[in-house]
Amino acid sequence: PYQASFNEIRFDGETHLYSVSALLNQSDQVEGHVLILQSMDHLLSEYDQLSRFLILIGAIALILSGVIMWLLARQTTQGITRVVQMLKNIAEGDGNLTSRLQVNTQDELRELAYWFNSFVGKLTDLILQVKEKSEILKGESGAFGDLSNEMLASSNITSSNAFAVAGAAEELNANVKS
Repeated sequence: PYQASFNEIRFDGETHLYSVSALLNQSDQVEGHVLILQSMDHLLSEYDQLSRFLILIGAIALILSGVIMWLLARQTTQGITRVVQMLKNIAEGDGNLTSRLQVNTQDELRELAYWFNSFVGKLTDLILQVKEKSEILKGESGAFGDLSNEMLASSNITSSNAFAVAGAAEELNANVKS
């Protein structure tokens, strides 16, 4: 492969770059030459324009990246803020565990809402079980209360009978001694 090289030449008070390239036919024989000549001022002007264009493209890309990052961050924080507000309403409300998080996105927030709702569902079931057991315990404690009242009454009767027997025994003992 042929490599072109550029050389510098000065004429008419200006600096120019030039390159000479051979024109080859299909059998790789030289059929002629091409001379490329360009003024250095024109090349530097083109370079400056290209540099400005690339800087502009870079600035636009940077601004677009910033806007996209801001939109993504805003979308994420809005979703998190909604979840936090829902959790706050559940926590500060009347303890209504029938509330569920509603998230209509297809990201981690949806998964967070799903698992939180699953947790609240299990917690609701557990609270209902505790409520049922406490109602059973309340009924049983009432029965124990009735039984203890009966035992207290029986104990009072037994105590009265014991005092009566003791009094009769003392009286009998006093009669026997006299």
